[in-house]
Amino acid sequence: MRIILGSKTNLKTLKNTIMENQVGLFIAAYRITTGMAGAQTLELHLAVSTPDRKVSGTGVISQAVNPPLHEVIVVNGVYSIMTVMPNNTHIQVRLEGSNGVSIIMVLEKDWASGKANYSFVNPSGQTVELKDIPVVKI
Repeated sequence: MRIILGSKTNLKTLKNTIMENQVGLFIAAYRITTGMAGAQTLELHLAVSTPDRKVSGTGVISQAVNPPLHEVIVVNGVYSIMTVMPNNTHIQVRLEGSNGVSIIMVLEKDWASGKANYSFVNPSGQTVELKDIPVVKI
């Protein structure tokens, strides 16, 4: 397929082609933390594939404690669009990853903020669960 950009018709053709073939990938990065001193922080860098609604990426769980927590993770999962009422749409992102990580984020429809629940196995082998933690796009 050859598309020449520059005219309104060709831009419309490009948009229609993208929509028909469901082409789409975007990058998103999030910080999940309460922001309190000493709180755990989960930072995610994700690639979101819109045709198949898959999400994958990497992250780091850190905490300023002694000894310091610094867990690098790889995550994969899916997202879904949740609409409970007109004009009340959220995005649910469900991720599973290395180190026993499980993440559920509920984001606003613009993907910019929300809340998350996540759990992971710490270096001592204990499962740590955090609930209702603010999510911000970085």
